[in-house]
Amino acid sequence: MTGQQIVEFSDVLSNIYNVNGFKRLLLGINRSLQTLAAPTDPFPDQVLSVVEVANSQGWLALLVGAVTTALPNHALVRQFLSNHPDWDVMRNAPASHPCDTISIFGGRSFLGRRQFREYLKSMDEPTGKKVLIITGALRKVGKTYSRELVQFLVMHTQNAGKVYVDLDQMENDPAVVVTKIAQDLGLGAGGAATLGQQQAARGNHDLVDWLVPTNQIGQLKTWWILLDGFREHVASEGLQDFIAQLAQRIQGTPNYRLILINYSYRLPLAVDAFCLKEEVVPLTRVDVEQFLATIHERRFGALPAAAQLAEYVDGVYATVQQLTNSEPGSAGDQLLLNTAATKARDLISK
Repeated sequence: MTGQQIVEFSDVLSNIYNVNGFKRLLLGINRSLQTLAAPTDPFPDQVLSVVEVANSQGWLALLVGAVTTALPNHALVRQFLSNHPDWDVMRNAPASHPCDTISIFGGRSFLGRRQFREYLKSMDEPTGKKVLIITGALRKVGKTYSRELVQFLVMHTQNAGKVYVDLDQMENDPAVVVTKIAQDLGLGAGGAATLGQQQAARGNHDLVDWLVPTNQIGQLKTWWILLDGFREHVASEGLQDFIAQLAQRIQGTPNYRLILINYSYRLPLAVDAFCLKEEVVPLTRVDVEQFLATIHERRFGALPAAAQLAEYVDGVYATVQQLTNSEPGSAGDQLLLNTAATKARDLISK
């Protein structure tokens, strides 16, 4: 959300809920007001802090979805979604598979990543592989968009949930990481510190056993666990061992999926040889062409002529060149390309 949208949405929440109601709303998505806002702040300021954190951590769509599901006909909710339709979960429901979407929440375009889309679909199949490693040689080539597509998938899939952890923002300790995962899974986190104090390998085994039990009877929900980061901090041996054990457990567990973003550490052969791997590359002209052709087809009922499509694409790259001195399509232009394509989408859709 933009800064203005954050303020507007915060005002909606603070006018609809009191403190206890807002606490219950957050608990419903496995979040705690106590950990997200200063208890001494006035309630409207607490709400604003929560929305800002949700926006920065990538779970704002989950919060918006919880509110709109609980109060779909509330006048303030309907007014906000009318003013900002890109945040309406139902209005943005995909026509086919959620992974085929060309836009995600907040009006952001999602271009390319064909292999990633197909991998997500296959991971949801009963016999599909459950672990995916996403790497890329350069920055700004779309790895951070991965969590947003998974969030979109989860919100349009029955009985699904997402856990996202940025390991560059956390202490390099398996017990700390597990506490965050457990919170999002809705588990009581009290046992993590005790288990983590054991000898590393044994402690990690117990942590994994607690998070992802081997007995899955009655487990109806599918959990997508995304571990991101690995750029600012070197993962400790204990953390690497925990991730390796977690990957090995999830690989043979039907109700969990694991996505490791930027993970370049060695994994056991039993995991590494049987997991999915994607190396993210910069968007190509073909990616932009396919995206804009789809937008045109949805608006006018037919694909654009070759000359018209070329004009659309040239306009996108012209916008990028106005804002940067680097070659269009390079890794450094990834975000600019996405922004320019979104603007082109809006123009075609009018």
